[in-house]
Amino acid sequence: MKASHLTALAFLLPFTCFAQKLPTDSMLLISLRKDFDAVDKFSPAPQFRWLDLNTAPDSSMLSTTDVAELIARAKGKRVLLLIHGMNTPAVRAINYYRGVAHWVNGPTAPYDVVFGLLWPGYQLKRSKVQASLAFLKANPSARRSGKKFAGLLQELAGEARSLDIMTHSMGSKVALSALKKQDGMVDKLFLMAPSVGAKTLGKHRKYEASARHVRDKAVVFFSNNDPVFRALGKKMMGYQGMVSKKPLPEDKFLNIDCSEAVYRHSAYWSSQQVFEVLEH
Repeated sequence: MKASHLTALAFLLPFTCFAQKLPTDSMLLISLRKDFDAVDKFSPAPQFRWLDLNTAPDSSMLSTTDVAELIARAKGKRVLLLIHGMNTPAVRAINYYRGVAHWVNGPTAPYDVVFGLLWPGYQLKRSKVQASLAFLKANPSARRSGKKFAGLLQELAGEARSLDIMTHSMGSKVALSALKKQDGMVDKLFLMAPSVGAKTLGKHRKYEASARHVRDKAVVFFSNNDPVFRALGKKMMGYQGMVSKKPLPEDKFLNIDCSEAVYRHSAYWSSQQVFEVLEH
């Protein structure tokens, strides 16, 4: 499997370039968190709120809606679903999602609508012991989030004209767990810094079934200069991309090596190159 080697200067671009007034000034958020933004507890059922894209990202100021509105918004549309990683408070996730939504309203964007998912990914503490405990708890929380979201994901896939998913870090486990537990198909899966083993999409591996529910393409953005994966280990997909004993079909599985440009774990969210890949 070949990797695209990207130049550092061309890779990063602040989202301020996309900060024009939006034709559509809101996006819909789906939350699996208790009280919509608790970082460590699940809600009994998914919650839905509108986000005003042109005001401060304070979740308490968002108006509520329901699943019927979500499905109506997706029906017949080209949909992009965003899933954050662990250690992401609601305000930070909303900032990431806002940047993507600004881009989607641009003239060359291949999407009609963006949805953002919030899941209880815990929050790291200053203490190394507490940080380690948060990480250990976030892993099963990500898998549980995927299982809880699977039914809704299948419904979205059935109503949308196309459905792509873009994840960051441990959000990859949310998406892959959801895909594993549902029968629908998504079109493209974009994994930024995926916090899963490098071999997990291969044959007879943990998420092989998840990969089968991706119709068009699975793209992994990775960096061996990402400090998070230097700490977690070099066998992670976010460090070295997808790996398989038998070569994965290059028309469906693509690795993009961002090592020359990405030195921060969250830098993918502000990457012009990521958006260029989404456009194709």
